[in-house]
Amino acid sequence: MFIKNTNQKFNAMSDYCISHIEKYWKELTELSDKSFAKKDFSTALFLYQEAFYRAEVLVKEVDRCICLNIPFVQIYIQSCCNLAKIYQRTKKIADEEAIIKDAISFLLTISKYHILNIDEIESQMMSIVHFLPFREEDL
Repeated sequence: MFIKNTNQKFNAMSDYCISHIEKYWKELTELSDKSFAKKDFSTALFLYQEAFYRAEVLVKEVDRCICLNIPFVQIYIQSCCNLAKIYQRTKKIADEEAIIKDAISFLLTISKYHILNIDEIESQMMSIVHFLPFREEDL
């Protein structure tokens, strides 16, 4: 998931590549949202997963994302919530819970490295908590 490696110079992506990944993530997410709205859940799931893979790449390039002002944390959390939404809609509860746990773990890791201030971390955590519905079996 998240790798903090500021000394890795031989394998660093160019600014262009990182920016292109962010742009493609946005395109995939928009297409996913449209498929979801049309209730084409198989296409939405595929596209949300593709967008999530791009988010995973961005969180491995923290230094470049910070330099380029790419909101990699928000991108990753939104991708997790989008997948959770589609998993919930398609009754894949175990997958939904797993991706939300990944999102929470990611935020805890980010907080450990002091990459974001506590207010931003709390804001992202609230988007996760707000997203999760209470289920009858949880009461």
